[in-house]
Formats: sequence, C-alpha cells, structure tokens
Amino acid sequence: MRVQKGGGKLKKNRQKRNHMDSIQVKLISREIIKPSSPTPDHLKTFPLSLIDQLYPHVYTRMVLFYSSDKKSTDDTALFISILKSGISKALSHFYPLAGTVRDNLYIECNDQGLSFSEARVMGCDLSGLLSRPRFELFDHLFPSQEGNFDPSNSGDFQIYVQVNSFPCGAVAIGISLLHKVIDGTLISQFLKKWASLTRDVDYHHLTNSATRVPASSVFPRRETLPSNAGAWAGKRSLDGEKLCVERFVFDARAIASLRDESKSDSVPNPSAVEVLSGFIWKYMMKASKATSGRNKSAVLAHLVNLRQKVDPPLPEDAVGNVVWKAISSHRSSSPENCQPELPVLVGSLRKSFSDMKKDYVGKLTGEGGISEVIRWLDAVDGEYSDADVEAYAFISFCRMGFNELDFGRGRPLWVSPGPLHNAPFDRGVFLLDARMGKERELEAWVCMEREKMAILKRDAEFLGFASLNPSISI
Repeated sequence: MRVQKGGGKLKKNRQKRNHMDSIQVKLISREIIKPSSPTPDHLKTFPLSLIDQLYPHVYTRMVLFYSSDKKSTDDTALFISILKSGISKALSHFYPLAGTVRDNLYIECNDQGLSFSEARVMGCDLSGLLSRPRFELFDHLFPSQEGNFDPSNSGDFQIYVQVNSFPCGAVAIGISLLHKVIDGTLISQFLKKWASLTRDVDYHHLTNSATRVPASSVFPRRETLPSNAGAWAGKRSLDGEKLCVERFVFDARAIASLRDESKSDSVPNPSAVEVLSGFIWKYMMKASKATSGRNKSAVLAHLVNLRQKVDPPLPEDAVGNVVWKAISSHRSSSPENCQPELPVLVGSLRKSFSDMKKDYVGKLTGEGGISEVIRWLDAVDGEYSDADVEAYAFISFCRMGFNELDFGRGRPLWVSPGPLHNAPFDRGVFLLDARMGKERELEAWVCMEREKMAILKRDAEFLGFASLNPSISI
C-alpha cells in the first residue's frame, strides 16, 4: 500500500466493513528542531554503555492520538507551534538525544537536534481510522526517512516526530526513537518532560541536564564486543512479509479470571503482566504445535528495567539502556506431551524476574561485568541456534504513564506502538495499558508467523479472554 506525500496525486479513500482500508497523508513541512540552549563544552561527549553497544540500529515507534474540542485550522497550527517550542526545551534537558552516535562508542553532543514533520491526513477522520484499526496503516503516520540509520556516522537523528492533523481537528503524533540509546523508561521520561514543558508545567523530579547520568556508569562500554553480541537483539530468521501483527485487548474481568487461574503455591499473587505474558505465550506455543504437529521447546526473553536494581540506584531519566533480559524457558519432554499449564509458565516467568536481584545485577555491572555478559550471550546464543527451540520476545510498557501524556489537549484517546514487522525478532508481544477507564485494561500487540496467527485468531479458548482488535471509542 502506497501513500503519496507532498503535492502528488492522492488516491481516493475506500471503506470496508466500517473500518479504514487505506489512508493518504500529505507532507506539509519538515524541519530540524534544535535544543533551546546549547550544550556546554564539557558535556560534548557522552559515552555509550555496553548494553547500548549491543543494540542494533532500530527505532521504537509510538503514535499518540488526540481529539480536539475545536475544528479550527488555526487552533491546530498554534498547537503544533507550541509542541515545537516544548520539544526544543526538552532536548536541552536530554541533550545527548540531540547528538550523533559515533562509532558505536559515544554520542557527540553537537546539538544536531531532531526531525520534526507536519503532515495532513486527507479525506478521512480519526473515527474512521480507529474503527477496528489497521496496524499497517499507522506506518504512514511516521516520517518516511526514519529507519534508515547508517551505523557509519551518517548523522541520522535519534528522534523523529511527525504531527498528523485530521480534517476533524484531531491530531496523531508519531514518534520514533533510536533504541540504541533510548529504552522504554527513557521514552516515558522524555515524553513526560516534553508534555510538561508544552503546558509550561515544571517537572521537578527529573534530573537537571548538567547532572545527566549515563547508563555507562553501570555498564562501561567496550572497545570491542564479543563475537556473538548479536544474540542480545534476538532471533530473526523470517522475512517481515511472512509475519503478522494483531492487537488483542484484555478487560478487567478477563485479567482477574486469568490471575485466579495462574495462582500457585510458588506464585500466589501473580501480576497482570506475568499473567498475560504466560497466557499469550501458552497459546502462541499451542498455535505453533498446530502447524508443526509437535511441541517445541521455547525460550522467552522479557525486558526488565534495572534502574532501581543497581547499586546505587539510577534515576528513571538516566540516558541509555539500563535494562536486562529475564529468560524463561519451557522444555518439551516429548513431541506429543500436553501443552504447559498456565501456572507453570507464570511460575517460570516469576522466577526469571526474581533472579534479577541486586546480587545478580551486581555481577553484570562495572568493569568485571563483561564476564557475566559473555556467559549470558553464550547461553542464549546456544538456545537461539537450536532449530528445535522457538524464541519469543516480550516487552511491557505498562504503568509508564503514556496514557497520561497531556500536551494541552488532555490525555490521548489512544496510544499505539508502531509496526512491529521490522523488529529484530520473529515472535514478539508488546504489552501496554489500554485507554484508562474505571477498570484497568491491557492491550497486547502480538507478532508471529501468518499461519500461526490465523490459528490463534480462531482459538475459542484464547478468544474467551481476549477481544480481537476492538474499535477505539472517540
């Protein structure tokens, strides 16, 4: 599906089953936004951490949808102007994010800035786009040049923003952030700072830019990386065209029911993230068995924020990837054995999270941490190299405050991740809070092989708890 940007001819919209089948986006402008104040000379070099070095040059993408009480074009233009001013100030607080990554070793804090685009969605309103939303259409809400990061110091930006205005006055803010430097917690902190500055509200608990803490203070960088460093990113063996992404929503009743089913002597109080991770993992493995005819062993990697687990703790807005991967595994004793029970999988997840205690994290940090990192890479690389082991990657953005990001138009109607088909894994799940209401709901964006996804979408047991891509109420 192709979208014209600029002054080209636009195709007509088509509607199918009351949801948007295509959208057309016209690029209005693109500019560079620089920090509102220059970075001092003594802060011009910001070292990458070892974990930063392990990450590939991929972007994390999100889109925030906002309604408008007014339908005035002038109101939207003023809103965009204020957004630009706010993000310029935010860059001064997070000055490394306005710089250039050099040689996979450091950031040159040269105040290069970020890319800021304005675009107009033609011929459709937000309600049409969010009626049983088509995930692949969201790709058009991001700058087209993003994603072509050249590791040979091409000068690409770490952050790309595209503000898309709708005829109804609504706005969708598409944001792309370089994962090599920016993890999920830092995304949340940066966006909160941007929102507060846009509203002229001080966000006092964020660290002053002059005392910005690097992740390298915990994970010192290395001049050379282990030969199997690629194991950190994950196992990717399939072309993106063979993968499919679907959105499932779990309401409060479903989460409560699954929590009851997940309880065991070892985990009497499972969290919502543990419960949904175990439940989705179980049925992804079930779909895999249906296509292959046999059970396979599986390994699941779940990202964990280490800021409060290192000694001394780091602030939440520390720049860099202060994360590690908790590894859970399921061993298939025979090709014909039954599917694992939910409490067993949740117990495995809980153990992997519990292992991320300060004594273990201490082994990962400091100059001697490279030994434990190499041991971890060797173990995981061995798992990924086994053709009989399926790898899964889970990421949770729950309770990070994305649904509370108010840039002056109130909270977002909805927050969505960007397309996952270019992620460095074949099978992955992205968890985040659904639109905040009286009761907590969670969304799961699931990426897996098309054949297996077709089975998952027809699984009556799975759909007894999960709603397949419901519309977003406006």
